[in-house]
Order: sequence, then structure tokens, then C-alpha cells
Amino acid sequence: MNTLRAHATGNKLRLSSLIAILLIFLLATACGQANGLIPMVSSPTPTPLPSLAMRAIWVQDDADSTPAELDATLDQIAQAGFDTVLYLVGSGVVRYESDLLPRASSVANGFDSLAYVVQAAHARGLKVQAWWCPGIAVQGTEFRHQHPSWDIATVRGIPDNFHWLNFSKPEVRQFVGDVVLEIAQKYEVDGIHLDYIRYPPPPPYSPIDPRKFFGANDVPQTVKDAYSRLKAVKPNVELTAAVLDGQAASANHLQNWAEWLAGGYIDAVMPMAYYGPSEEAELSRRIAEWKALPHAERVVPGLSVAYSLKLGKTNPKSWEQSDAQIGLLRANGFNGYAIFDSQTLTGEILNGLSASR
Repeated sequence: MNTLRAHATGNKLRLSSLIAILLIFLLATACGQANGLIPMVSSPTPTPLPSLAMRAIWVQDDADSTPAELDATLDQIAQAGFDTVLYLVGSGVVRYESDLLPRASSVANGFDSLAYVVQAAHARGLKVQAWWCPGIAVQGTEFRHQHPSWDIATVRGIPDNFHWLNFSKPEVRQFVGDVVLEIAQKYEVDGIHLDYIRYPPPPPYSPIDPRKFFGANDVPQTVKDAYSRLKAVKPNVELTAAVLDGQAASANHLQNWAEWLAGGYIDAVMPMAYYGPSEEAELSRRIAEWKALPHAERVVPGLSVAYSLKLGKTNPKSWEQSDAQIGLLRANGFNGYAIFDSQTLTGEILNGLSASR
């Protein structure tokens, strides 16, 4: 960068000299900024909220669902004011025309339910994201036999009957990206929605502590690679994920989804905040945690319409209970939500959602 020196002569500089000096200084400053020599003034950090106004619902149907049954489900979803369908395509066996994963019998028999849902949902003005669960893919016998070394059960110290995908392997991370691309390139989906994109929980919920066997960057790198590859060929197709609702739980599963947000390699995360009507305080704590994260505008909170799901029960919430939780989100700047799931929606909640559109 040029150095400007003024020689004191005891006389005032002429106006033209001052202008010339100023122009030279500005030019030198601009060149210095372009070469990284002079730090540019950073712009203010944007306020992260309001969040995405997505209104999504997780949809899982029976393996033998007919087009008429799928139409009825999509009609209800559209009437209730949802705009995005997270449609389950499977895990180690999938319900679409895949060259990478074993196909469900319904596909083998000629019915590609993903293709049908994409067409039927788009006709109703709904977006579709293909919901795929990679972490538990090796729990399917056929897929596990095809890729035995991808199973964490082959790692020394892990029980040989405890199956989960090993994200520490480069070939596994490559495969996850391959599946994401396969769906995006074969179907007119609006997004790919990943679930079980994490390791299993530590004891007492599983026989292993994944933090003793695997790296904290395994899952974030898997997501980052898939996101980069997807955006290179289908920039308008979103990559989203269902994630654990708290950062402590996320760390225990080596999911570390806050890193995905900070790194900008996920379009939206849906923290699964499946709290009952008596757990508003816990939901409020989670909301405060999300708001403090970088890119919190990409958080689309996941709510359940049944409670005690953690105990395996499905007690339906009333519309007032569900509406109270949605209102709590909105009061804190979260304009969108994802509802779990289509099979537990009651007529009361459908009517309430429809009336509140």
C-alpha cells in the first residue's frame, strides 16, 4: 500500500493539492482492502428472527397405501394449512425407484409412492421433501448384508447385534450424498429431509457411548458433503433434517447440528420438541436455546400432536393445547413449525389448524 507523506512547509496547501491527496489515499485504501491489508468495516450482525414460515408435517403411511388413501391424506394436509409434506421414503428399504437401496415390495409391484405423492401434492400447492433415515439403514437385513463393514457392530467393543450406520467411514459419507443426489435427480422434490442423521444415544438408552468410538465431526461432515454436492447440481432443492431438540442431547449423539447452522450447510433443521401440555417450561427453555444460535432463522420447531411419546404412548393433545404451543413459538419469533405426524392428527386439531390459517 502506498504511503503518503506531507512535507511541512509552514504554508497552507492549495485546495487542489488537498483533493489530490485525498484521492490517492482513497485509492490506496481500496487497493489495500482488496488485498486484505486494511480490514473492511464489518456489517452489523443481522437479527436472526423471524424464522422460516414453513408449515410442515411428517407423513408416514402404510406400505400398502393406495393412491386414493394418499389423496385423502393430502387433502386433509392442504385443508389444514400446511405447505410442506415430509414424506417418508424409508431407511434401509425404500419406497422409490432406487439403484442404491433395496426397494420396498410396493415399488417392485409397480407403485412408486414417492412419484405419486410429488405429483399429487404439487397439484394441491404443497411442497414435498423426501424423508430418509440413514442412521438406521443397516437395521434392514438386506442392506446390512450388502455393506457389512458400514455397520458399527463391526467395531471392536460394540455388540455384534447392535446396528447403526458408521458415519466415520468416508464411503458411508459418500453413500449418504449419493442417495440425496439420486432422489433429487430422479424426482421433482422440493427437498431432501434427513432423519436419524446421528449416532445412537449413550447408556442407559443404548449399550454403547458413541463418544468413545466415533468423532464429533463424523455427522457434521456427512451433512456438509451432502449439502455441497446437492447444491452443485440442484441449487433450488433444500436439504433439511430432523434433529434432537437440545444441544446437550445433540452432543451426546455426536449430531452437533448447531455446527451445521453456523457453517451454513443446512437449509432448515426441525428440532423434535415433542413436549406434553404440562411441559411448557421445558419448551420455553428450548426456544431460548434455539434463539441464541447462529442462523436461528433456519430453525423450524417440531411439535407433536400427541404427548408422552417418549414413553411410547400416543395420547392426543386437544386443539387448545397444540395451539398454545404454536402460540408460544410465534411469540418468540418462530413463524413456522413441523408437526409429527399425519397418523396422529385428530379431527379436532385439523379443524383448529384450518380455522387458524
